[in-house]
Order: sequence, then C-alpha cells, then structure tokens
Amino acid sequence: MLGSPERTILGEGGYGKVITTPKNEGLALKISKDVDVCREWSREYDIQKRVYDNYNSARKSVRIVEPVKFAFIEEDRCYILMQRACPPEDFPQDQALHALLGDIRGDNVYAGRGRFIGQSLLEKYIDLEHLAKDLGIFLAVMHFKLGLDALDLEYILGRRCGTDRGNWVNVIDFGMVGEYDRERASDSIIDVAYFPLEQNCDYEECNPQERLRNKKLSESFRTSYIKEAEKYGKAEEAEEVLRLVEI
Repeated sequence: MLGSPERTILGEGGYGKVITTPKNEGLALKISKDVDVCREWSREYDIQKRVYDNYNSARKSVRIVEPVKFAFIEEDRCYILMQRACPPEDFPQDQALHALLGDIRGDNVYAGRGRFIGQSLLEKYIDLEHLAKDLGIFLAVMHFKLGLDALDLEYILGRRCGTDRGNWVNVIDFGMVGEYDRERASDSIIDVAYFPLEQNCDYEECNPQERLRNKKLSESFRTSYIKEAEKYGKAEEAEEVLRLVEI
C-alpha cells in the first residue's frame, strides 16, 4: 500500500494522511509525516488493541476497528495499519460518516473530517434503539472494565468493505484516550453529539414525535450504561458520570 500509485486518500491533516488502495479496500493505512508523532501513535495502537481484545462485539451494533500493525518506516516515519469501515453503498466511499445519535436532523460535511449525520438519516441504515443500548454498553466497558476515559473517540457508520451488507458503528481514533477520570469520562459523552441525551432537544426545535424518540433513546442509553457498569461494581459511579453530563 505504501508504494501504490493507485492510492485513495481517506483523510489528511497535520499528523499525516490515511490511505487505501483498490487491492486492499478492506484496510486503511495511517501514515505519519515525520517521526515526531510515532511514540504517541504506538501508544494509540496499544490502547486500541487492548480495547479490541477486551470488548465483545458479538451481535452488537457498536464495534472496534481492528488494529492490524504498527511499524516504523525507515526510522523517520511510522504507520498504523487497520481494518477499514466502508460507508453504505449509496454514499461516497472515500467519506467518513459520523453517526450522531445525539443529533436529531443534522447532515453536515466538514472538509478533512467527513459527513456528520443525525437520527433522521441514521435510521435508514441502523436500528437506533439497538444502537443506543450498545453505545451504553460500550462506553461502560471503556470506563469501568478497562479504566479508560473514552475521550475524543469517533463513531463511524459503515461495514467491512466488500463483505457485509449490514452497517454498524465503528469506533476509531484512540489518540486522546487516557486513564479513567470522572470529569473526562463525562466529557467523552457530551463533547460531540454521538450519544442520545434527553437534553439534546433543548438545543434543537424537536417536534413532539422527535422529542419522544430522543427521550426513549436517551433512556435506553442511560439504562444500558448503568446496567453494564453494575457488572464491575460501578453502578453508582456510572450514575455520577451521567449526573455530570446533565449539568
């Protein structure tokens, strides 16, 4: 993939770029511009691998993008090779689709980051009730099983390229994840509208039907988050995190 002339750029920023190629459409290669970020990327890879190995995604609509390999390129750059999530077939295949379950009707494109879509468009591709429940489970696993704050993760709608018909939400970008802290854990929920919170309708002009659906999704997320936390003896701590979110 490194030397392929047929590469497609999936994303690009100050750190480097993410590419894929026609022969390896199921993989994404994240290549650094220089060696300065490689220590951070090595740590990011290790965290993602730890989460991938310890989160059971069977029959869940939330999955972890599999990290395949971290390596240096002649000691002056580095890369992370990972599984790629392809968008639904009726979307451009080089554009990330951010699944905003906490947004009602949103549909916006941001250069270099992708397209951010809310409930009204998401429901055409994934069961929202199932997704809300599984987001709660995943986040509780991160916070209370693995002791990680889940900060600044991204949640991308898609499928394994070329093999799956259905779509799920794929978790990527573990670069900012650190050890669990209640404040940072609450920030991981409210920083971006990936999660369904009842107060989301306070910031949008929801009609009665949208308000009711958003409330149900929020309750499902909250219930599964606390129930999963209870498995690790952390139900009360989970409730405290959610109280911070509602401030």
